[in-house]
Amino acid sequence: MRILIFIFAVFTFHAASADIALVQQARKSMVPSSWVKVKKAPLALPTITFVEAVNGDYNNRRKGKLSKYRGKIVVLNFWASWCAPCKKEKPRLDVLARRLNPKKFAVVSLNYGRDEFVQVQKFYERYKIRSLEFMRNTTPSKTVKGKPLKLRGIPASYILDPQGRLIAEVPTIAWTDKRMMRFLNSLDRIYFGG
Repeated sequence: MRILIFIFAVFTFHAASADIALVQQARKSMVPSSWVKVKKAPLALPTITFVEAVNGDYNNRRKGKLSKYRGKIVVLNFWASWCAPCKKEKPRLDVLARRLNPKKFAVVSLNYGRDEFVQVQKFYERYKIRSLEFMRNTTPSKTVKGKPLKLRGIPASYILDPQGRLIAEVPTIAWTDKRMMRFLNSLDRIYFGG
């Protein structure tokens, strides 16, 4: 039994390394290095929790965990309504969410500010956000600011593989650029053979 566990662990490590190598190769050929910083290996995340508005109803809320998106490539974003760059990025993430295949991708944009649901509703209306559910981060700051996310400011965006592991940091807001779309579609081929 121990031999089987060891073989599975070795196979899983090599498969993850191969995937990361393919992600790195795709990044090099499709987008500037300043846009996507691929990790050397997939990194396990701590539990990320949030409160979300159910079906856009700000009066109906439920608790959730990022793990509910396992099986999908996740674009994870932290933002706040008072953040100037977020005002440019959030509408682009909304467009991205509409363009990506929802069976294979999820755009999870967690409010990291202390914004109340009413403030966010106004923000969503002002910037015409239609495809992103409102989610407020409830993960302790020390967890989000610690390894492996190392959140230092917002907006902050990351890409997670279908196993929920961190594979890249994305310090750009160029989500709707055709090069970024090609890169994200390459992740579909790497992880799903699509």
